[in-house]
Amino acid sequence: MEQKVSALFAWNKGGEKMAKEIAERYRQGGVDVKVHGEASEDNLRAIGKVHEVSHVLYFMNDEKLLLISLQDEMGGFRAEVMVHELILP
Repeated sequence: MEQKVSALFAWNKGGEKMAKEIAERYRQGGVDVKVHGEASEDNLRAIGKVHEVSHVLYFMNDEKLLLISLQDEMGGFRAEVMVHELILP
């Protein structure tokens, strides 16, 4: 069974512009994207669960983000990713 991907975008002050740009590109590509806005890095898992998403993308600045998966059987994972490494629709 294929799991549906849904993403929540959040950021700190340095990542807002890029987060909004990438969120719009995903939306245009048909991905279910929700925008939380500015958030604390400590609360990302809880915010993702409240919004019932499979992934949280937390933009730290224009170049770097944290990718948090909430759907893995082992409780998910967290990885630091460069924005240019994202696969965009």
